[in-house]
Amino acid sequence: MDQSNHFQLVIIGIMIFLALTAVLFLSGVIPGLKTGGGGKSTAPLVMWGTVPEEHLGKLIRTVNENNPSFDLTYVQKNLASYENDLIGALAGGKGPDMWLLGQDSILKNKDKVFLIPFSSFSQRAFKDAFIEEAEIYLAKKGIVALPFIVDPIVLYWNRDLASGVGVSQPPKTWDEFVNFSVRLTIKDGGNIKQSGAALGEFKNIDHAKELLSLLMLQAGNPIVDANTLRSTLSGLSEGAALSSNNALRFFTEFSDPSKSTYSWNGSLPFSKNSFIAGTLAYYFGYAGEYNDIVAKNPHLNFDVAEIPQISGGRIRATFARMEGIAVSKTSPNIAGALLAGIKLTEKESIAALSKQMFLPPARRDLLGETVDNPVADVFYKSAIYSRAWLEPDSLSVFEIFKSMIESVLTGRKKISNAAVDAHIKLNNMLENFAEQEKEQQ
Repeated sequence: MDQSNHFQLVIIGIMIFLALTAVLFLSGVIPGLKTGGGGKSTAPLVMWGTVPEEHLGKLIRTVNENNPSFDLTYVQKNLASYENDLIGALAGGKGPDMWLLGQDSILKNKDKVFLIPFSSFSQRAFKDAFIEEAEIYLAKKGIVALPFIVDPIVLYWNRDLASGVGVSQPPKTWDEFVNFSVRLTIKDGGNIKQSGAALGEFKNIDHAKELLSLLMLQAGNPIVDANTLRSTLSGLSEGAALSSNNALRFFTEFSDPSKSTYSWNGSLPFSKNSFIAGTLAYYFGYAGEYNDIVAKNPHLNFDVAEIPQISGGRIRATFARMEGIAVSKTSPNIAGALLAGIKLTEKESIAALSKQMFLPPARRDLLGETVDNPVADVFYKSAIYSRAWLEPDSLSVFEIFKSMIESVLTGRKKISNAAVDAHIKLNNMLENFAEQEKEQQ
């Protein structure tokens, strides 16, 4: 049975569940749907997120028109205050019926969502329908959120700078990347006039936490064990510690003046700005940044490529941000919210969203289709092997990774000690979530 048939069966199962629930709503057994004139029922629903309304407005209007049983309104919230606004609203009973839940906020918000039971949407059907990274939304007793948006990190490269030193192709492995970066870096005494690679620092490298994460993920280190909710940065096994140490060593060597790989330091502009200005050859950025780079420098001769991989490595991976549609367990209309979430994540909806946002789809059936646009083709391929990990708190993790990198750069700690310290801090943060998991079993 192909994936589309699997997904249709899933929808049928959930529709049966929703139909039974709707009967209870309409009979007054449980509150929710209200019947207007002529017996027609419409469920008003609200969904929060930080994605610009211009990207979601058309899709939501289309879904509303095709599904008169609900009327979904999207509210764009400020990224800086999103988490606090959401927690406060839900606690006060005025929260949204649904919200966009990022992969880095799952643990903090899991207790607030309605888990979609596997009896309605099986794990097998979920894995057949969505990319592997989407499995981060699978809990032991149900589905935390329906995968909606995926934005993988890709390699942006300056074609003029590369061709100037005889480099005709983007690097496919980290070994090639190091070689090309050395050739593309131009130094004037202690000053870096042109950089081959923006790695090594934390304060002026966009997505430094994610870059170090993807190096570890490629090495087979999940960073956090999804089953035990314990850190794997160090201490779990010799292999885990080695992969963390090697990733940290590789990352920081690009800012060590004594190394041939030296190509970056803290006095340079942010990596994205340097790339846009044409002084950085390779920039690691999200697929979602493509249009912004074009807009800020229309004359920049650049292209995109897949992230370099470890030579002979057994795991192909890049890091990706993800947004899933979560349903609030306190919503007065869980049935309607589930139905809306299903409709928003169907093949046709995700295809329209992917085109609107110029991002790859989170569905396997769409990623298997031929893509004519060469840039989108890279995005699609990257989405297939994208990865992420369960962060207890994104801001705190940011500080842990920052401290780990900067303690090595300043010489305060050896690489192994810095990784162990980060491991301990991460475990301390995870402890409460691990206890909650045990209590719920």
